Amino acid sequence: MAKLFQDKFVIRKSDNRLYYHKTVEIPEGTDRVIVRYDYYPVKIPGKEWENEIDLVLTDSKGDIGTRGHAVREVEISEYYAPTGYEPRKPEGVWDVIFGAGRMIGDEVTVEFELEFIEKERRFYAGDTHCHTNNSDGSFTYDEIADKAQKKGLEFLIMTDHNRTVLGSLPMRKGLTMIYGVELTYPTGHSNLWGVHKPYSGSFVAETLEEWKQKRDEARRNGALVSINHPLCTKCPWKWSLEGLEEDCVEVWNGAMRPDNQRCIEWWHSRLVNGEKLPMVGGSDYHRDYVVTDFLGSPVTYVLAESRSPEDILKAIKEGRTSVSDKIGDTFIDMTCGEARLGDTVPFTGSETVKVSVRKLRRNHTLYIKDAEGVMYEYTAKKTGDFEVEVPVRSKGFVRAEVKTNYKGVKLLLLNLALYLMMREQAFKPMPEFTYALTAPIYFD
Repeated sequence: MAKLFQDKFVIRKSDNRLYYHKTVEIPEGTDRVIVRYDYYPVKIPGKEWENEIDLVLTDSKGDIGTRGHAVREVEISEYYAPTGYEPRKPEGVWDVIFGAGRMIGDEVTVEFELEFIEKERRFYAGDTHCHTNNSDGSFTYDEIADKAQKKGLEFLIMTDHNRTVLGSLPMRKGLTMIYGVELTYPTGHSNLWGVHKPYSGSFVAETLEEWKQKRDEARRNGALVSINHPLCTKCPWKWSLEGLEEDCVEVWNGAMRPDNQRCIEWWHSRLVNGEKLPMVGGSDYHRDYVVTDFLGSPVTYVLAESRSPEDILKAIKEGRTSVSDKIGDTFIDMTCGEARLGDTVPFTGSETVKVSVRKLRRNHTLYIKDAEGVMYEYTAKKTGDFEVEVPVRSKGFVRAEVKTNYKGVKLLLLNLALYLMMREQAFKPMPEFTYALTAPIYFD
């Protein structure tokens, strides 16, 4: 939904004014503002020079920016602004200023509008875990942002090893860049998201207690904390997970493999024990490999109120996530009446969940699970969208998952990759692998 503010006025040379101010109140709930303007005449017959009317935007904090008359359309949000402008949360009163930079004729008519794009609650696709050449990755912030934008990702969290973001993150239209860092120790890895510098002093922590001090300080500063690939064979979480009180856990790290499958089952066991534990996937992207790259694979879909960093991280913390193998592929949503992923519903015995799968692939199997096990399963005979409604049978939780057996070239490539990285797991019987999964809806 969008609202418009439109106006038209005349600038006269005889007024002898440099600036014309139009104050506009930003409607509540605005996600971003698009300012457009034009003026006429531009060129005066017989005159060498043209009329030049410049656009300037300010708010209560000061200048938002200007590009003079060179740009006639500007989009501003708290997570994006074009060159010459600063990101700004659309709120309060803005001053839309037109400067009579050069008046060749006697008068100029100016027409302008502000389009207020409201916040939209929907799933936003992103990657929660990637690295640049500021740690052990191969690309710069700008190169990673370009790749993510090209892939259609809508948010990207930068998480270099023990290196908070240097300077500021680049901005790309349609892509929210979020500050992060991966605290990386021989005893475990964890992401801190949402704060440029989440802790004071050094990242170094010798013990679990020292890590907890970093974690607690980061939380006080507004960061969200994730435990990464806790059951990874190469770099597991070796400190105790007992009573750790994670904000969320990365259950799917990089390409699907046995370690990820074990982690998903471990996360499921914690749900069975009554925990409400949010989950994400992360590509752990470092570089490209021959003919492909894994940025955004897996992709985490976040059901957020907008694409702002604050709303995305809030939704992750609330458990409103669905993870898929890659963007544009199989995607699962689940509802219970008006309730969505991460919500808690009072259990009366009459509830049902509706599971909707976009692009369920042929021979892939949809499982709907609760604490007692599989409530429903369906193997697709052909690729297409699928929807089913299933009664909830007990208190606890319900979640959905699509799984498949790797065969042929895909199985061979997985075994070759495992042989290079985790040789003890290669060329052995493989489990049925997760291809997409949702966070739960809880029933109390």
